[in-house]
Amino acid sequence: MAIFSEPLTFAAGVVVLVASLTRQRRPISWRLTGLVVAVSVWAWLVPMQTIKFLLVFLTLLWIVESSISRQRLWLWAVIGIVISPLFRYLSEVFSFPIRLQISYWAGYLLKLVGYQVEISGNLLTLDGHDFSVDAACIGLHLLGFSYLAGVFLISQASKKHNYRLPLGAILALLMLILGLNIAANLVRIIVLVLGGWPPEHPLHELAGVVCVLVYVWLPLAIIIEGFYHLHPSPSTSLSSTISWGKISISWKKGLVYIGSLSWVIYLLWKPYSASSVVYPTFSAPVGYTHTPLQHGITQLRNSTSLIYLKSIPSFYSVEHSPYICWRGSGYKFRMIKQTNIAGIRCYEAKMTKGQNVLYSAWWFSDGDTHTSSQLDFRWRMLSNERAFYLINVTVSNPRHLPSTIKQMLDTQQHQAFVKR
Repeated sequence: MAIFSEPLTFAAGVVVLVASLTRQRRPISWRLTGLVVAVSVWAWLVPMQTIKFLLVFLTLLWIVESSISRQRLWLWAVIGIVISPLFRYLSEVFSFPIRLQISYWAGYLLKLVGYQVEISGNLLTLDGHDFSVDAACIGLHLLGFSYLAGVFLISQASKKHNYRLPLGAILALLMLILGLNIAANLVRIIVLVLGGWPPEHPLHELAGVVCVLVYVWLPLAIIIEGFYHLHPSPSTSLSSTISWGKISISWKKGLVYIGSLSWVIYLLWKPYSASSVVYPTFSAPVGYTHTPLQHGITQLRNSTSLIYLKSIPSFYSVEHSPYICWRGSGYKFRMIKQTNIAGIRCYEAKMTKGQNVLYSAWWFSDGDTHTSSQLDFRWRMLSNERAFYLINVTVSNPRHLPSTIKQMLDTQQHQAFVKR
């Protein structure tokens, strides 16, 4: 996973940050010094890309605050999350339930007005044409740009009205942005289904842009302006102009900055230690070959099935999601749904690569508990300190999927019984 998110999102985030800077005074940013040191130690012990990004971002904020002025942490936090690799991961993996719900709502509304629509997970079928609510669609990709637009509008409005909204109002606006994006994507998928515009149609992406502009950015601008009109009396004076020519840095501060940046650069290049990789303790079912791969991944294979066991080191760790890994191998997800197979709740997907078609299922397990919920397994890891791992079963014949999953579960249950 790259240190930053998509280049265009990163560039837009930098522009919004520069445009939102304020200058009032130039104290030493003691409030961030301890935090930067703590994250540096964390990055040294756990050299994950997300932690490295956090260190880079906090160090830049620390330099800005120590050279220009104290900045609004909520603004930096939102932009930092949006341009980070974590945001893309969250928008693609954690959005599964949202996409499934949007598909259901769209299908329900179309049925309500008389259309014969079939709903299967994130897939809607009308008159033989399939339409899916996918994270790769431009509608969901613009979620990050919507947050950047919201941050820009709030920061510029605060300068215009000489007033800073309370944190509660800002959090309400940030939640509103997510709600508006969900509504915009609901309208968008209905328009695509009724228009019969598949992904290769030029109006497919245009519909996403128009829906975001009309149902997100426009109402957001009106609502933010309305928030500020509720507070006509200005509070403390806000400077909206930064005189870059008047910014001077002493040689002592310069040496501290150079040393800090050199340390951060070193940590960015620090690789994972081989001893930090932990593999799931799991015996292969009968008839499977067992192959340890990099980063704590174990591959099990036989003539009909391919199984990956992927360790999850900590509750905050980013797991190797099949949705991301299989797409990286060139496969496209045609259908994703939550379902019950062999008595467990899991995600099931149909993937294509040219003429090759695969059927895959995945869930999280600690040997006893099986769940498809990100929040569920992470909470269990945090509260019970149980080691979870991701199980991904893939077959070429969908009829083999239930029996393969059952074989995996029977092996796990036998292991759990032996351990007791």
